[in-house]
Amino acid sequence: MVYVCQGPDFLIRQLQIRLERQERSAFPNLLGLVFLSSTGTICDPNNIGKTWRKASDAFEYDWVTFKTLRKSSATLIARKLGAEAAAYQLGHSKASMPQEHYI
Repeated sequence: MVYVCQGPDFLIRQLQIRLERQERSAFPNLLGLVFLSSTGTICDPNNIGKTWRKASDAFEYDWVTFKTLRKSSATLIARKLGAEAAAYQLGHSKASMPQEHYI
């Protein structure tokens, strides 16, 4: 499978490594997901939250939540591509919602 993405070179390389590792794994990645469970299925949101909390605590980033990440990504997308693109990425039909609450 070929993916086209933009971003920092180090991040793109790490995502490529993950996908290559998944292609060699015993579990098929039929949906082309980047992050799978240990059995090759879609990750349970509760487990993702637990994993994030453990990692963020270890690196003293316990103040960073998924909402923080959502706001940050919306702001970066809006600065680069505009508020409409940020709204689309967040799943909003109008740019006004992210402008009021995220950007």
